[in-house]
Amino acid sequence: MTKAFIKGFMVMKLRNIKSLLLMKTLIKVIKTLRELSSKESLEYFREGVREAWKLSMIASSWGHPEASSWRNNRAYIMCIGLTVKWVYQLLGIGDVR
Repeated sequence: MTKAFIKGFMVMKLRNIKSLLLMKTLIKVIKTLRELSSKESLEYFREGVREAWKLSMIASSWGHPEASSWRNNRAYIMCIGLTVKWVYQLLGIGDVR
C-alpha cells in the first residue's frame, strides 16, 4: 500500500457504508494501519531489521542457502519486530533499545 492510500483510508468517512460486517472490517483495517504507522511500530521495524540481519548471518554461517534473502524480506522483518515487541512486553521491558 502506498502512503497516500493509507492516509486517504484514515480520513475516510464511513457514513455511506450499509453493511455492518464491511464497516467492522474497515474499522479493524484502519486501526491496524494506525498502529503500523505509529512511531513505536517504526522502532520495532528498525529492531526487526537489526535482528533479521543478525539471524540471517547466523543461519548463513550454519550453511543455510537462502538465509541472506531474509535481510530484505519485509514480512520476515515485521515478524521479527513483532516478536521482539512481544518478548519485551513479556519481560516488562518498555523500550526497544
